[in-house]
Amino acid sequence: MTCDTSRSRRLIFKLIFFFIHPTEVSPSVLSARPTPCPDAPPFVDDSSSQRMIHLFLYLYLFLFLSVAQADTVTYQLSQLLGRPAPQWPLVYGLLLTVLLATIRRLISRCFSSPDSQTTWSWAATSFLAVTLVSLPFASVFYLFLLGLIAGGIGWGFRKWQLRLNQLWGKQRTPWQRMMPAIVFALLLSLYLGIGAAATDLEHYEMRTAQTLQEGKKIEPSRMEKHSLVTSQRLFAMRSYSMAKASRFGLGNQLFRQPVPQGKSELLLIPNDAHQRLLFPVDSLYMRLGGLPRKDETALSYFRRMAEEERLRMDSPTSFHSLPALDYYLCALLLEGNLDIFSKEFLRLYPRSLRNKKLPTYFAEALFLYTHTRTRPILVFHDSAVEANWQDYSTMKTGQTDSTIRQNLLRRSYGQTYWWWYEYVRTTE
Repeated sequence: MTCDTSRSRRLIFKLIFFFIHPTEVSPSVLSARPTPCPDAPPFVDDSSSQRMIHLFLYLYLFLFLSVAQADTVTYQLSQLLGRPAPQWPLVYGLLLTVLLATIRRLISRCFSSPDSQTTWSWAATSFLAVTLVSLPFASVFYLFLLGLIAGGIGWGFRKWQLRLNQLWGKQRTPWQRMMPAIVFALLLSLYLGIGAAATDLEHYEMRTAQTLQEGKKIEPSRMEKHSLVTSQRLFAMRSYSMAKASRFGLGNQLFRQPVPQGKSELLLIPNDAHQRLLFPVDSLYMRLGGLPRKDETALSYFRRMAEEERLRMDSPTSFHSLPALDYYLCALLLEGNLDIFSKEFLRLYPRSLRNKKLPTYFAEALFLYTHTRTRPILVFHDSAVEANWQDYSTMKTGQTDSTIRQNLLRRSYGQTYWWWYEYVRTTE
């Protein structure tokens, strides 16, 4: 057992030495170098700085693939498998880092001097890494541009390095030995970080889908609250997570996320090839109790599911979850028709639950309906909602400039149904 352990340790050390050792040509090749002419810049075999580059960039490459771009790597594997791939980002990042390290090692053998080996092998490897995570999202021209930039970094740094060799010679201070390596590592890190083609929206969609695949809850407070970018796909997947959180989870949280332009169709997860690689839309259909019919509108589908759910109920108090009703009433909120919402609320919402605290956005919609209709079919009163409405109205009337008023209200009341109804609602 001791002998096996010792052999394993030696193998690991050899692998580490193989990837980070700066002298990547055989002694015979080095001895075969011609004697440089007197005017040539002195050769500087700075092994410590090159070793630092290797260690830093290998670590950065691993973090780039397993953390920053974990969603794109998993998505591309899903494309190869034809279905959502397992969520193993650290494994994928490690395997890809080893693969790219091997490729870098092979590329380095095309050059004679250690400086050229390090510069050009890492420039090429960085290009391969950023291309790998950009393939599904980038055009051919974009990839060509990435290649030009990587080549420019390698060529420019090599010219600068030769210039420094002429200026400083072999006798250098520790800072002079390390500074070029630091600059080169930072240049490639910046190139990798900026070059990836996936947009913020695409990252949000992939990360949301992967979180749903893992069965985790998406907290509204973590839904990129500082970013207003969104899409129907992202909105629908986030809404699905909210709906699963609790009974009437949508009614309590729907407008705590950025809402794109649209109506009830926003709640339907798109059923296309891209979505099937992210998160299966069948999960939503199973939760609601059935599939949409051909040419059936989103609102009609949600209404049919809510009515069928109502028929399946033994009694209004026997159900702990009413997902179809939750979706249908929230679809009516997105339609912006308060009269129909109030009518359907009276028809479908269980009487046994009406005396309890209503979901946040149902209460706000009913309060708005009560105070904007001369003959409402339903009169709703709630002291907390009314106090919030008074503050909202005071802030709205206290500012004459429409743009400033809208921005002020969004900061304080951007997650209320009232703000959405007045400033975001689609009226066509």
